[in-house]
Amino acid sequence: MARPTSAGFNSSTLAERFEDRSLQEAYDELDRELNVRLRCFDRWVQEGRVSASDATDRLQRLAKAVWALGALLDAPEEVRNTLLAPVQKPF
Repeated sequence: MARPTSAGFNSSTLAERFEDRSLQEAYDELDRELNVRLRCFDRWVQEGRVSASDATDRLQRLAKAVWALGALLDAPEEVRNTLLAPVQKPF
C-alpha cells in the first residue's frame, strides 16, 4: 500500500511523477541533505530549533537511507531491477 507524504501525494504517485530521475541523483540528494544537517544540527540544537535527541534520530535515519540507497546502487543490475520492479496488483 502506498504511504501518503506530508505533501498529500502517495509514494506511487511520486514515483510516477519523478520516474525520469536516476537512483544516482536520488543518492546524491540524500547525501547532500545529510551533509547540510551535519553542518546545521549543532547550531539548531543550541538555538532550540530541534532537540539533541531529535537531531540524532533524524541524522541516524537519514544516514541509514543514504547507506541503503548506496548499497542498492552497488548491487548488480539484476538485483536492482528485481527490487525496483513495479508491484503487480493481484486483480
